[in-house]
Amino acid sequence: MQKKKRLMFFVFVISLVLLCQIEGAFAIEKEFITDVSITNAINLSGEWKYKKIEFIDESMVQPGYDDSKWLTVYAPEIWEEQGIEWETWDTPLVLYRRAISVPAEWEGKQIGISCWFSKQSNVFINGIKVKPKGPLFARYGEVSDLLRYGKINYFAVTALHEGKLVFSEGGPPRIGILEQRSITKVIRTDIYIPVDGERINAILFYPASHEKLPGLILVATAHYGWGVTEPWFVFADELSRLGYSSLIIASKSPCLEHLLAAVEYLSLRDFIDSEHIGVIGANMAAKFAIMAAEKDQRIKSVVSMSSPPIEIDKEARLCPILLIASENDPNAARAAKNIQKNLKGLSELLIFEGKVHGITFIEEQWTTIREIILGWFEKHL
Repeated sequence: MQKKKRLMFFVFVISLVLLCQIEGAFAIEKEFITDVSITNAINLSGEWKYKKIEFIDESMVQPGYDDSKWLTVYAPEIWEEQGIEWETWDTPLVLYRRAISVPAEWEGKQIGISCWFSKQSNVFINGIKVKPKGPLFARYGEVSDLLRYGKINYFAVTALHEGKLVFSEGGPPRIGILEQRSITKVIRTDIYIPVDGERINAILFYPASHEKLPGLILVATAHYGWGVTEPWFVFADELSRLGYSSLIIASKSPCLEHLLAAVEYLSLRDFIDSEHIGVIGANMAAKFAIMAAEKDQRIKSVVSMSSPPIEIDKEARLCPILLIASENDPNAARAAKNIQKNLKGLSELLIFEGKVHGITFIEEQWTTIREIILGWFEKHL
């Protein structure tokens, strides 16, 4: 009898330990944020009235504004799909309007809206601007006091550039009950990489739950020579949610050796799959990305955005390289065409309309560039 009791106690202790480990792992791998419910909500994707404007007039977002002569379009969607042209030297601003009936039973509950079509969007309900909260991929506004329950409400959304934001954990545009929901926990760590008596500032992003992740190095150089990091943050966070580790590097005097040192650093991390390392370079760093691929065979794929001209060893067979530029950025477009002409091995050239340069592609062409880069690395990393 005593042996049986001891055995039962032992099983109980082991079960408790395993349960704690499981719960602890879940707590580490996931985190909770306040957001608009995905299920207990009204999906706002659909037909909206829209108009391309030069500036927003306050009357345009008011409930009584006459939009009967405006065109109707499905939104959110990238502008090419909506028939909105991207004009050179133009920063188009589009205003969308829609009327929605809000359920009477929502009154007295915390209601939120998630309806930002672009990074620079503004959202209005019944003529009042909504103040956003939360991270970009889960941006929301608390709107309980702005709604007319059981009645028609008027929504207006502005959008710059693309007109659509896509994120892996974002969900559709919607209005509904505010609740806590589980998302991937992303770790962000500031690090320093020693090289030639200097140290490179770097920031490492990765999902809390990880095992042999493919690694990406993100590097951009501004025209004045300093490495830039902040414009990469949203993209690095999104990559982590999709199962990549991202190392953003920046240095006061960017050069090829610094990028090679970053490859060495990343390849030695025990949670990185050193057989799957890629580089995304923008501006002058796009040149370094291609040069690094010549020097280090651990680089398995490169995305180059607006690279300046570069001399390539015509005997060298590089890893797959994606070259991106825009047609009204003539120097970068010309350089990209010449680089591809001299490349051996697999390469692809994408020339966009308009004038976008370097890391600005990530900011102004988010959805399109995101899908292109993810598709590229899925095939070639």
